[in-house]
This record gives sequence, structure tokens and C-alpha cells, in this order.
Amino acid sequence: MRQNVRALVELVAREYPCKGPVAEIGAFRVEGQEKMSDLSGLIPGAHRVGLDLRAGPGVDVVADGASLPLADESFPTVLVLETVEHAGDPMAIAREAFRVCAPGGCVLLTTVLDFRIHNHPHDYFRFTPGAIGLLLGQFPVRVLGFQGHPKFPHSVFGLGVKCSQDTLGEWTEARVKDWEQKLTATARFQRSPGERLRIRLASLIHGRALRSYLLYNHVEMMLETSSIEE
Repeated sequence: MRQNVRALVELVAREYPCKGPVAEIGAFRVEGQEKMSDLSGLIPGAHRVGLDLRAGPGVDVVADGASLPLADESFPTVLVLETVEHAGDPMAIAREAFRVCAPGGCVLLTTVLDFRIHNHPHDYFRFTPGAIGLLLGQFPVRVLGFQGHPKFPHSVFGLGVKCSQDTLGEWTEARVKDWEQKLTATARFQRSPGERLRIRLASLIHGRALRSYLLYNHVEMMLETSSIEE
């Protein structure tokens, strides 16, 4: 897990706010990322169930995210962090996340776009913000966003909220822009002097590299809503 993803989880847990219990799909903690991936305490008192295809650190139940052994509408908070790019059927995972999400709950989904191939254990897909909107299309409220160059961001994310007609009006552009400002202040990458030098030298050959560097911490968030069928 990258530090900007953790900052996003912290923001949503605080501002939404999230409630437990929490289901985390793709919960295996990769070696070297154990501390960053440990989200215990972000949602106080919330029981967490970690699910993954592989047994290992952070995993309570070995299961396929496309067919979860969980009851319908049983988890107010569902996390799908840095997972869908590794899944053979991302849409099936999104449908399962919606199924187990309780009324009034949310699903937070993060992934990558401009990012190296990273096999954990496989790496299949890259997603745009629009693609995340499709994955979360069953939710009446979708907060979509990205970090990085607007035309080729490194990080893409979405929050799907299973709200009621009565609470739909709580979701406004102003609320989302407030979140955008708060995430911009916390989800910041610090590059070493050597990395900064390499990027600046590369920009002399390829101009996009400099612009991508300057916009690396840039965050944008947008709100989508759908009518709720009674």
C-alpha cells in the first residue's frame, strides 16, 4: 500500500465517517508494506475481516473476491485497496462489494494507472476514473478521483455510497471539493534528491516527464449521483 492510499482511507474514515464491521477484499499484506497496510485503529472499535486468494499476513479468510462467503448487506464498510488491477474479473469483485455493503454503508476502491507492472501475484489491468465509475455504477453516490497528471494519473480511486433518498442531498460538490483540499494536503509524496534530479534530466528529453513531476501530488475529485429506485 502506498502512502497516498492510506491518506485516502484516513480521510474517508474520518469524514464520511465509516462504521464497522469492515470487510477488506485483497487484504494480503505485501512484504515490506506491513505497517503501511495495517489499517487497524482507523475506524475505532470496528471488527475487520480480511479476505484474499492467498493465506498470509492480514488475511482472515481465504476466498475469491468475485464470490465472497459473506452475507448480503452485512458490512457497513468495504475496502478494495490496490486490488482490482490484479483480478481476472474486476466487475465481479465490484458486484460482490456492492452486495455485501450494508444500507448506508460505503465501498472504497483504489487502483493505479501510470504505474509499473507489479505481480502480486498477477497484474492484469489499468483503470481510468471513468472505469472506476463503471465499477461502482450500482451505487447512487460515487465520488471519483485521481492523483497525478490529469491526462495520465498514477492513482485512481472511487467511493461508492449506498445511501437512501433521504440522505442523497447530503452529497454536494462543495463537500467533495472540501475532501479534495484535505486529501491534497495529506496525500503528498516526498521524493529523494536523486529521484528529483533524474526526473529533471529526463524532462530535457521528454517534456511530459517534467509536467508529470510537477503535478505528481495534484488531486482532483468529482461527484456523480444517480436516482434511487424505491
